[in-house]
Amino acid sequence: MATLKAMEVDNIDFLIERMGQDCSPNQYLRELTQNSIEAVQRTGRPDGHIVWDHYITADGVRKLCIVDNGDGMTGLEM
Repeated sequence: MATLKAMEVDNIDFLIERMGQDCSPNQYLRELTQNSIEAVQRTGRPDGHIVWDHYITADGVRKLCIVDNGDGMTGLEM
């Protein structure tokens, strides 16, 4: 019987960029929001929250961040 190995990627940034090209322009917003909703729901907490925030760096780069109080991810899941 063959043993299955986890898929490995040398350049994860390339993979993420490539996968992003297959999605609609704002799909990542939906995915990040849905991931946060599910993470909060898994905790069963009645006080779950999701916060979107943004800022512009000194050199003009726009940054977007989503934070929740869900159950998080292990290093392996990431």
